[in-house]
Amino acid sequence: MVALTFYDGADCVGGNKFLLEAADTALFLDFGKNFSREALFFDDFMPPRATAGLCDYLELDLLPPLEGIYRPEYEMSGRAWEHCHEHPARRRLHLDGILLTHAHLDHSGYLSFLDTSTPIYSGLATALIAKAMQDTGRSGVSGEIAYALPRIETNGVLGTQRGSKDNPCPALLRPLILLEPEQPLAAEFLRASSSARSISGNLALHLPSGEAQAGNLRLRRYPVDHSIPGAGAFAIDTPSGWVVYTGDLRLHGSESAATRAFFRQAAALHPRALICEATRIIGEKGEEIVATTEEEVFDQACRLVRREKGLVIADFGPRNVVRLLSFLQAATDAGRQLVITDKDAYLLKALRLGDSRVPDPLTDSRIAVYREVRGSYAQWQTALLESFQASCPERLVTSADLRRSPGNYVVCFSYWDLQELVDIQPKDGLYIYSSCEAFNEEMAIDQERLLRWIDHFGLRPVGSLKAGEESRYAGPALHASGHIDTAGVIEMVETIRPRTLLPVHGEHREYYQQRFGGFCQVILPKRGERIILD
Repeated sequence: MVALTFYDGADCVGGNKFLLEAADTALFLDFGKNFSREALFFDDFMPPRATAGLCDYLELDLLPPLEGIYRPEYEMSGRAWEHCHEHPARRRLHLDGILLTHAHLDHSGYLSFLDTSTPIYSGLATALIAKAMQDTGRSGVSGEIAYALPRIETNGVLGTQRGSKDNPCPALLRPLILLEPEQPLAAEFLRASSSARSISGNLALHLPSGEAQAGNLRLRRYPVDHSIPGAGAFAIDTPSGWVVYTGDLRLHGSESAATRAFFRQAAALHPRALICEATRIIGEKGEEIVATTEEEVFDQACRLVRREKGLVIADFGPRNVVRLLSFLQAATDAGRQLVITDKDAYLLKALRLGDSRVPDPLTDSRIAVYREVRGSYAQWQTALLESFQASCPERLVTSADLRRSPGNYVVCFSYWDLQELVDIQPKDGLYIYSSCEAFNEEMAIDQERLLRWIDHFGLRPVGSLKAGEESRYAGPALHASGHIDTAGVIEMVETIRPRTLLPVHGEHREYYQQRFGGFCQVILPKRGERIILD
């Protein structure tokens, strides 16, 4: 028997937290942050209280009410459990591991709360991205995915434990079981500190066969294509048969062959169940989705950059390295340098430790780093900027350089970098919006604000942006989704041929019943629902 409990991420996009229990083993399939649900209660100016541990999250049903799976200090001497004492799903659980499909926060963002002894099964690139994100991000109780800072409750308040000469209180690297061959330099990076506090913990365990044992269950990991490096799907061998979980994947990116290889390998397992994403299966009017490919985005970007005389700004999702490399080639073909942020440079350097195909920004003359004027720099920023200053100072680009020679560069900026335009003062140029359309009210408001900046500086926007109730669109398709389209879903299901199909991570899942109801059993899980597979 297999029990599947869908704590979040079933009938919405993001927040995947699916518990699989079989053979006295409990595994979570991802443990992500549900941005939309958290935004019902919090925003940037009123976040969950960092000093209250689990209390806010359990009170508002943002985390599963499962005693025994979280960091003990976050339980606030048991006070946190008073906030869900009547929850019908509250129980005690021993958790044997997390199967982490990729590093997007809607799949990984709540790992910070879990007990630091819980193994994380994943791929190397996912671990490197999580580490780079934490090194360069804001600290906080919800941001400790790769390693955990020592925290202690004092007088009812949770705080970071300060170190001393005799007791340095190092951060603790989470137990990583990486189903890929070992890369020695990558292992060093995972243990390397980006601040004054050191990092301790066992080195990651590498299993190059792609297969592991978690509790009493055997599992396999398969690389797939997505809009972030290192995405993978999992298959778990249970007493009821193989249960396959796709995570997020697609067929229209640069690694589509890996996704199709996964289809074939999953089909050979004759799976009892397939838990698959349903993000973009149909449109709002019931129409089938036909995805724009990454190759089409690259072709359009090349044409636009070649034709432009002034500054070009490329705006795309964070950690979308495939898109960054497309704009790198587009800039090179047009005789320009690609200017990236220090965070992007840090991420590229980390990923290169596991994949030599990723360019090294320190040695690749096509890449420059934007030097933002700041009052102070974090330790990781200081080290990165000093390495550039020592070896290639000409590739540290300032606002004055962009103002003086705008036609020499393509600049990778996003909404969070708009204030730099005040110093750059672009007189003319192109703003290429190469990210997804707004799909909620908060994103629409951000895009309206983005358009005001673009209009203020006389830039020409290209791409799909939302202004008020109307979509303001100019030019060709400039974004390829990270999610599989309608034809891809049909190919996936008809290739894998599961006995039971459970679509998740989507809002229009009724299509699966209409399209596949006569092909296999289709179950549409609901939030909080427990489903038994015999």
